[in-house]
Amino acid sequence: MDFEVWLEKANNKIETLSNNSIFVLKDLFVGVEWNRLKVGDRMELGRRFKNAVNRRYIENVIYIGKAANNSAQYQVKKNNK
Repeated sequence: MDFEVWLEKANNKIETLSNNSIFVLKDLFVGVEWNRLKVGDRMELGRRFKNAVNRRYIENVIYIGKAANNSAQYQVKKNNK
């Protein structure tokens, strides 16, 4: 699995979200696309995505904690220009 391609897809989808939108990683992908991933690949992608957010490689997104299903939850925080 090419995690960089998946992270790029996620980042492209984030650009279409409204400021202050709250999401979990799987929200950024079509259900069928996400569900076809192996569980281990989903978990690794989640770790890489969270690291990219925390290191500011993925801009305009902050980690806000865990969702009810224990998934990492994020919020779009775009700079108002």
